[in-house]
Amino acid sequence: MACRRSEDLRSGIPNDREPGDAAAAQALGVDPARIVVLDTPTDTAREAYALREFLGTEARFVLVTSASHMPRSVQHFERVGLAPIASPTHVLTGRGRPVSVDNDKIGQSH
Repeated sequence: MACRRSEDLRSGIPNDREPGDAAAAQALGVDPARIVVLDTPTDTAREAYALREFLGTEARFVLVTSASHMPRSVQHFERVGLAPIASPTHVLTGRGRPVSVDNDKIGQSH
């Protein structure tokens, strides 16, 4: 798993106090030895270049980001020759509520 370092959303300054995606992945059971934190990218475009350097252009990977950010994110990664598998999060219904992730209730609001 590769993830960007946690940062303050307003300033873009790395924030070592926030656990970020790496800590969340560990809490969900991902082996820390399988997590790489990309320290240098400060935005999605730079993250795409950094991931290409790390993985090469032939690797397949799952791109996880908010649904509203996904189309732009995918474009950044495709521009540098990568082929992400989109896995959007925080999908909102028309009423601004997340869609259920229960397989029996997919597409229904909470």
